[in-house]
Amino acid sequence: MFLGDSITAGGDWNAWFPDISISELSVPGDSLEQILYRIDMIRMLNPQKVFLLAGVNNISRSHYDNTIRNTYSLILQKLNTMACEVYVQSILPVREPSKVDNNRISQANEIIKKLAMEYGCEYIDLHNAFTDTNGEMKKGLTTDGVHLNEYGYAVWREQIRDYIRVI
Repeated sequence: MFLGDSITAGGDWNAWFPDISISELSVPGDSLEQILYRIDMIRMLNPQKVFLLAGVNNISRSHYDNTIRNTYSLILQKLNTMACEVYVQSILPVREPSKVDNNRISQANEIIKKLAMEYGCEYIDLHNAFTDTNGEMKKGLTTDGVHLNEYGYAVWREQIRDYIRVI
C-alpha cells in the first residue's frame, strides 16, 4: 500500500513492481490531516506493508512542527494497530520554482524520523538521495520543483526496492 499525496500518486507502482500486488491511496494536494481520514480505508484493504510519504503540502501551507508532529503521530498510531509493516519515507527536497522552504523540510524530516523510531516503524531516508550540494532537489529529477519526473521516480524505486519485496 502506498499512501501519500500527489508525489506518491504520480508513481506507476504496479508497472514498476509487476510481481507484487500494490494498492495506492494517494490524493494530489492532500495534507496529513486528510491522509489521517483515509486510514480506515487502509484497514479494510489489510495490506502487508504500508509506505507513507507525505508532509510537503502541510509545509507549503505553513503548518509546521507541531502540526506535523501531532498529525504524523496520529497516523502512525492508527497504522500501528494494523497487522502490517509501516515504512515512513522522508519528505523530498524541492527546488525552484517551488517556494517551499527546504530548511522546514529538513526539520520536518527530523520529527518524522523520531516518530518512526518511537512507533517502531522503518524510516527510509529518501531525502539524501534527492538532495544536491545546495540542499535542493537535484536537477533533472523534477517536473516543477516538487513533483518527480521519470528520473526522479527511478531514484525513488531504487531506494525502496529492497523494502518492497515480499520475503
